[in-house]
Amino acid sequence: MSLSQNEKFGKYILLDRIAVGGMAEVYRAKLTGEKGFEKLIVVKKMLPYMTEDPEMVTYFIDEAKLAALLQHENIIHIYDFGEMEGSYFIAMEYLFGKDLKSVFHKSSQVNLPINLENSLFIASKICEGLEYAHNLMDLHGASLNIVHRDISPQNIFITYDGKIKTIDFGIAKTTTQTTKTQVGIIKGKVAYMSPEQAEGKSIDRRSDIFAVGILLYEMITRKEMYDGDTMQVLNKAINAQYEPPENLTPGLPPKVYEILHRALNKNLEKRYQSCGEMMTDIENCLYDIKCRPNAKMLEKYITSLFEKEYSDEKIKSIEILEYTPEDTNAKATMPNQNYQKTKVISKEFDDKDINKNIGISNIIKWFISDGKKLILKLFSSIGNENSHHKKDILDFLKKIFSGRKKWITLASALIILMVAGLIVMKSKEIKHIKQLMLKAEISTSSYKLTYPEEDCAFFYYSEVLKLDSGNHEAKQGIEEIPTRVASLAKRRMKKLRYINAKNLIEQGLAIDPNHPELLSIQKELNEKLPIRLLNSLKK
Repeated sequence: MSLSQNEKFGKYILLDRIAVGGMAEVYRAKLTGEKGFEKLIVVKKMLPYMTEDPEMVTYFIDEAKLAALLQHENIIHIYDFGEMEGSYFIAMEYLFGKDLKSVFHKSSQVNLPINLENSLFIASKICEGLEYAHNLMDLHGASLNIVHRDISPQNIFITYDGKIKTIDFGIAKTTTQTTKTQVGIIKGKVAYMSPEQAEGKSIDRRSDIFAVGILLYEMITRKEMYDGDTMQVLNKAINAQYEPPENLTPGLPPKVYEILHRALNKNLEKRYQSCGEMMTDIENCLYDIKCRPNAKMLEKYITSLFEKEYSDEKIKSIEILEYTPEDTNAKATMPNQNYQKTKVISKEFDDKDINKNIGISNIIKWFISDGKKLILKLFSSIGNENSHHKKDILDFLKKIFSGRKKWITLASALIILMVAGLIVMKSKEIKHIKQLMLKAEISTSSYKLTYPEEDCAFFYYSEVLKLDSGNHEAKQGIEEIPTRVASLAKRRMKKLRYINAKNLIEQGLAIDPNHPELLSIQKELNEKLPIRLLNSLKK
């Protein structure tokens, strides 16, 4: 992250530059208002030299006009557009989270892939946003025929609270654009193009559908759909040449493969004709396999995957909002990532008065005013050896021990360290529970419900309940296992795999002996095959 200067830009304060591209630079910014109103936003400024190119200016204006029309929860929101100091800009919502490309990279690093439920949930929300965009009309009721043209991991954003946002309609195609793309000119990322887009042909909304199919393919198989150098990838994209998902991730529900093959069909007429169709199929698939993913489940995954980054970014956002220059009209140096706030933790413990102001009343005052903040800082610093918060804590302890009333200072220091120690212990327990819940969810999506004994959903949920007996989600997870087992047992019955079905039924009934669906399947099995025949088959 490149930090710039804290600069007044109209009604915005530009805080730090977070990205720069061929046409524009992107700043984290702060919108301020009356009575202390503050809001973090993003300002996208056109690069100064680009404003001299009329075509580039037109592209930027087209993007702003289009983005302003798009008001949907799964599409980034645009607040403002204008010209300031000879530079065009777009102000948009600040998204606190990670793009899908970062998620792919991190999940591969730590071997914590996106599970099936979350993959389908993400794809359905992308479809929902695109369905809205594809059907958007202008003020006169005429269809805008929007095609995003760049649906790729970089342009799908997952917030830390589990929301999915499609971003960057910069090269989107509409019927109202001032500039037109010539046939044969390829725009977008080659590895995420439909065959017709890769070939430079005319495209419509079905091209975006193919790109969503690629994203779902990569989430499920954990592998890029096309590999090789640029020309090899382009050739594979033109011919829709990819390894069938069944070969890479066998054993998934058949409906998942059907969705992928239809979305990735080279033949436009056999492909989904709308994102709404694809979204409906995904939702029906989730219903059939008895999965109910939601933003909360995705939130758990994304915050666990980026646990340290989430904590650091949250603290940085708070610090940025707290930081206010003396004169916002003049340029002032923004604190960089190593910026440390004043070492004086509380005015009661200022260097000049440290030896004379320490007493029970001041310790109580300090604990009420600043002690909680200090402990929270310690909590946020766990696992980060370079954190300046730890230095704050050490500086404070040095000061408090230099006081004259040693027994008071010692007692207060011990209290602080004991509380901090309890927080550290509790945080480790919470972290362990999060990891167990994540493993339970991954095991559930992989249908490892009751076996292997120490690597299955039932085991991990049970371990959570040992640590937190009132954990509602773990209890609910265990309650759902027999229903999932029953679904598997039915499939085994249809395939005449009776011994396997019998074992599954027994495993499910061990958790819930009165489960009606399992008892019904058991009765059906006993009617089809007498117990002695089952036993002989087993032998």
